[in-house]
Amino acid sequence: MSEENHILKLPIVDLTVYIRMAKFTFDNDKVYVGSTCETLELRLQWHKSNPKSQKYKNNKHNPVIELIINAPSNDKKTLEDNKKINIEEYAEKYDKLLINIRSNAKVKKEKKERKIEYQIDTEDKLRERIRQLKE
Repeated sequence: MSEENHILKLPIVDLTVYIRMAKFTFDNDKVYVGSTCETLELRLQWHKSNPKSQKYKNNKHNPVIELIINAPSNDKKTLEDNKKINIEEYAEKYDKLLINIRSNAKVKKEKKERKIEYQIDTEDKLRERIRQLKE
């Protein structure tokens, strides 16, 4: 036997993970930006079947999925950083139409302001009640 017969010739396998950033648009003008390593079709099907998903909640508004980015990603941090940057860009562009609730800075700010207003209002009511009880 020659030495050549002992060498295994295996196909080269590309282990690069591709990040796909996608934009979901709905006929009620709402927009969702997300990322996946799966196919967009598979991701859309998952969202349509998950009651906790914002896309599920807006499913009656005919979601359409559009690929924004299809790029290799070296690690999860790179993936998350890219997702955050894109969501922030879309938050500025679409404002309240963006339904990425956890990522929409304006929505977070409004919720925080409402919470502060509620706390102040509650404290004022407690002070008034204490004052009434002292009388």
